[in-house]
Amino acid sequence: VWAQVEKDFSEAIPDLPARYAAADLGRATSGAARAFLAQAFLWQKKHASALPLLDEVVKSGVFSLRPTYVDLFLEANDYNAEVVFAVGFRDNGTGNFSASNENAMFSKYVGVRGTGNQIHAPTGQPGFGFLMATDKYLAVYEPGDKRRDVTVWELGKLSPATGRPYSAQATGANGRYRTDVAPMKWWWNNQGYLGNIGLDFPLIRYADVLLLHAETLNELSGPTAAAYAPINLVRKRAGLPDLKPGLTKSEFFGAVLKERAAEFGFECVRWWDLARTRTAEQAFKGAEGKAAFDPKKHYHWPLPLQALERNPALKQNPAYGG
Repeated sequence: VWAQVEKDFSEAIPDLPARYAAADLGRATSGAARAFLAQAFLWQKKHASALPLLDEVVKSGVFSLRPTYVDLFLEANDYNAEVVFAVGFRDNGTGNFSASNENAMFSKYVGVRGTGNQIHAPTGQPGFGFLMATDKYLAVYEPGDKRRDVTVWELGKLSPATGRPYSAQATGANGRYRTDVAPMKWWWNNQGYLGNIGLDFPLIRYADVLLLHAETLNELSGPTAAAYAPINLVRKRAGLPDLKPGLTKSEFFGAVLKERAAEFGFECVRWWDLARTRTAEQAFKGAEGKAAFDPKKHYHWPLPLQALERNPALKQNPAYGG
């Protein structure tokens, strides 16, 4: 499978342009193919193969960090220079579970649950509240990190859209879940519960490339000045000082993973980082509501029964009874 992944992206790179004109924005570029191929190499611990690809993306001059973090999560800024590749959506006014829906529904599912807690919708209709931030997640943010207020909604804060305070407990008819620290990142468009929002969902941002670059340089050559440079760019935008100098290779690796957790909160990146680097068993220790992580089992999925029945050559993963 990995060989096919490598072949597909390698063949795509020379066929794709570095940029598109306005009418074709959102299509895959050569930079996106390089970034995905670099990720594939990193999953396989092929750091030497990933490095030149990341180097090319960084040196291409096509991508750059958006100056202000919150700007990344405003629909008006879709296709900004930090987007390497994203799933595109548009607001066609059918966000209320319409069959013709083209909206980004993610904000609707993670919206604060309960009428009394709705932070943006002027009608007071509730969201579903499927995601909450744990204390362990909040601990990744350093004091002064500007990303925290963009990413999560906490007690004592007022809605930037309505000026209303956030309540600690869901109060709507379906208010069964605590919502004291709820995702805020996908609610900055102030379009409310109905989900009428065309905000694109990023799969790779340039910040991702920079942090993968730092990680790869550290794996190959240790925490050199070249490895510090990209992570410090990301930290600077977050309002943080440069990463502490003099870290060991292991300490630097841990710092990159922590930086990625803060940078990509609720962007569906964290689990894949933990799985790729085989660090989930450490990360899940003491995590609220989580069973003990078994590395012999939980890095793999169980194969679906339907697939096993259709193909006798398949064998169930041993940890699931195969």
